[in-house]
Order: sequence, then structure tokens, then C-alpha cells
Amino acid sequence: SYSFCTLLQCGGTATMIRRKPSRRVPKLKDIDAFRSVPVELSQPTAGGGLVTVVGFLVAVSLMYFEFETMVSVSEHTEVLMDQSGGEFLHVNFDIEFFDLECKYLQIGVRDSFGSDRLEMGQSIKKTSIDHEGRRGLAYTQEEEFVLDKVHVTGDELLAANADWVSSSDAVTHDFKKLVESHDYTVILFYVRATRQTPNVQCIACKTIRPDWDVFEETFNERFSSSSLRVVRLNCADFVRQCTEQGIRTFPVIRMYNRMSIKNYVPFPTNEAPNLNTLTRFVELELEKDTQNEKATQVHQYFPEGCRVEGVVSVARVPGTLHFEAVHTSEQNLNFALTNISHTVHHLSFGEQGEWLAAQKYKDSVPQSMIKYVATLDGQTFATQNFHEAPHHYLKVVSTRYQSISSGIYAVRNQPPPIFSHQYSAQSRIADVSRHVAPSARFFFDIAPVEVRVTQEQGRPWYDFLTSVMAIVGGVVSVGALLNKPLRLLG
Repeated sequence: SYSFCTLLQCGGTATMIRRKPSRRVPKLKDIDAFRSVPVELSQPTAGGGLVTVVGFLVAVSLMYFEFETMVSVSEHTEVLMDQSGGEFLHVNFDIEFFDLECKYLQIGVRDSFGSDRLEMGQSIKKTSIDHEGRRGLAYTQEEEFVLDKVHVTGDELLAANADWVSSSDAVTHDFKKLVESHDYTVILFYVRATRQTPNVQCIACKTIRPDWDVFEETFNERFSSSSLRVVRLNCADFVRQCTEQGIRTFPVIRMYNRMSIKNYVPFPTNEAPNLNTLTRFVELELEKDTQNEKATQVHQYFPEGCRVEGVVSVARVPGTLHFEAVHTSEQNLNFALTNISHTVHHLSFGEQGEWLAAQKYKDSVPQSMIKYVATLDGQTFATQNFHEAPHHYLKVVSTRYQSISSGIYAVRNQPPPIFSHQYSAQSRIADVSRHVAPSARFFFDIAPVEVRVTQEQGRPWYDFLTSVMAIVGGVVSVGALLNKPLRLLG
């Protein structure tokens, strides 16, 4: 740099003096990348204020959502082939049967390998349960009729509905099956001449025939085949059956119910059998039974129930765990009166420790997993009629749960990896043959796959901060771009 002096300053002679440049240390403000314009040179606008308010709200909202994402829990599920291994799987159960004594209860396991075994080891415990001091009540004949519903196959019904006018039709006629195959059977015992008995005559039988034909056709079409049947039985051809029923005069009309061939209601002898009186006679008896049906329910029969709990091992193939009512060496059961209704207090698959671990960490483990580890727990399955039994169909799948906690909100009591078996269940009340012991059955099918559930809790703090800075920068940039056209318009 150069400096000039006046004549007076330089002693009358103008002289130019060269000075050495000074070395100035740069200050922090010299590297400012965010230099601001003086307030005097800036001008606020309404459009800029609007952009500022909107940008602030957008930034706060986005940062809130990012914070929610950081503290939230995410689950990842994958399905793999089951690698748990092992030839057998444990079934843990605790079931209460309301009206079946322990001595009549038998536990068994069947599987698709053909194995069929009874479980009577030390791993099973039976406990008698009383009915709060009340003894079981015997069923009346009317109650048995209402509750003991008839289940007849098509072939059996076809044979029972054979024509009883003549025995020459090459069909086996069984009077007992005729009565037991229908809820009600209205029978006209009469005689008519046939080739075997050409000299038989019955004037009263011929008189009633027109009305009976209409009555028979009307009621057989009105009711289903198994509920009510109107039949004509020719005693001239079926002598043995009429003799066994004590038929001495003709015609005789009786209404039987399925409980026994000795249970019948005779047509009133003081009324003439015609279409009106026959219809009134049948409808009156049906109305009585309808009233009994409304007031009849399955109740306790045995003096006590049974609670059975334990563990059984089953092969890892489709099979059945059944709780069956059986005879004893001293007494035989009446299958019609055997009630297999029950409450499932607990039913799970796998080691008992699996269930306990799931319960211990139930606040950390997904509730969907806890729910299906013991799906049937606490549910009651009751039958409403005789010859019925609850059946359950279970689909079992192995499940492994693992929690990975991270971020500033990591779980303190992080559960260890939990291995369990979940199952879905479908239940129904099934009809049972009249000659077969009812049993509560649990059909299970074990899937060959494993479901792995990984729960990731939290989000790294640096990831959250990166997102916050990106939000701030993005809002400022977008706000600046929007502010320019607003300023031009303003």
C-alpha cells in the first residue's frame, strides 16, 4: 500500500512512502454461510407471514409423526419349514365334565399312523366334582322322548316305511323299526281279504277307508318322514305283529311314539273315526308334546361330575384326543342319558413351560399370539339333546417370537425368545349313533411350518435427528420457493 504526504508534512518535499501490509487474522463472521440482510433492507409481506405459519405447522406435524415412529413397535412375520424337530408333541389339558362320573370317563389318543392307545398314566389326574350338594335327577319318560332325538339314515327309513298292506312284496317288515324310526307313528290295524285270506270280511274297515286314505295322504305329505308316519297294517296278513300288540277287534287306531312299541295313545272309543276326528286326535297329541318340549332341558343325571387334567404325548401327525364315556365292570351306561357336555379350562400344545413363558411376558408379547396359544380356554360346550357330543377341530402351527429393542425407548424387561404352538379351533355339536358311546373329541392337525414373529421396538436416535433436520431444511426450502411468487403477486 502507498500513502502520500503534503509538502508541509514532508518538509517541503513531496515524498511517497511505501508501507508493509498488515496481516489480519480472519474472524468467525468471515466464514458465515448464513449472512443476513440488514433489517433496513428487508421488507415483510403478508404472503411471507402466511408461508411462515404454514411451514411451522407442517414442520411440527412431521416431527411429531417421526417421534411416534421412533417409539412405536413394528412386527415382521415370516413362514418357514418347521425345524423344531422331535417325534412327539405334548397336549396339556384341564377339562371339566358336568354330568359324568370319573369312573365312566376314558381318555384315548388316535393318530393317522394307526396308533390307538388309552392314557391312564400318572400324568393324568381325575377329580370328582359335586353338584353343590344336589344329587342328579332321573329323566322322566316325557323328557327322554323330547331329548332322545331320532337319527335315521335314508336306507333305514326306506325299509321302515315299507307297505304293511301285504307281506308278499319281498320286503322285510319290522314293527319295532317302524315305530323307533319316527317320532310318532299313527297305525290303523284292520283286516282286508288277500290271496292268502280270501274269506276275511270287515264292514267297519271298509266304512273308514275313504276318510283314512285322505287322512293318511295329508299327514304323510305335511310332516317329514322321520317325524310322523301314518300307516295301515293288515292284520289278516301280519298276524304275529297284531297278536303281539293285543289287537282283538277291528278297526283299531293307535298313535305310538318312538320310545317303545308299548307306548301308545288309543283313539277314543266314544268317537267315530272320520277325517275331522282323526285330525283332531293327532293334533291334540302333538300339541301336548310341543308343550313338554318347551319345558324340557338336559339336566344333571349323575350325582357328580369329573374334572380331568394332565399331559399326553401325540405323534406330529393328524390325530384325535378323545374323552369317551365307557361301561365299567359293574355297570353299563345308558348311552341316551350320557351327557358329555364340558368346559375347557385349559388346552395347549407343547411343553408346559411354553405356556408359562407366554403368560409371564404377556404384556410384552403381541396379544394375538397369547390369544391363540390357548384358544379354547374358558369356553363351555353343552349339548341340548341325547345322542349328541361336542367335537373340536384344531389346526396347530409352531410359532417363535423374538423381541429386538433399540432406540431411546428400549424395553427394560425384554423377553427372551419364546417358542409356542398356536392353534385355531372350530367346534360343533355332532350327532352320535344311538348304539355308540358319546365322546368329546379334539381332532388336531399339526402344520409342517413355523411362523417366526420378530418385534422391533424403537428407532435409533440418530435416525430421528436426521429426519428432523431433513424436515426443517425441506420446509425452509419449499417456503422460500413459495414466497417468491407470493411476493410478486403482492
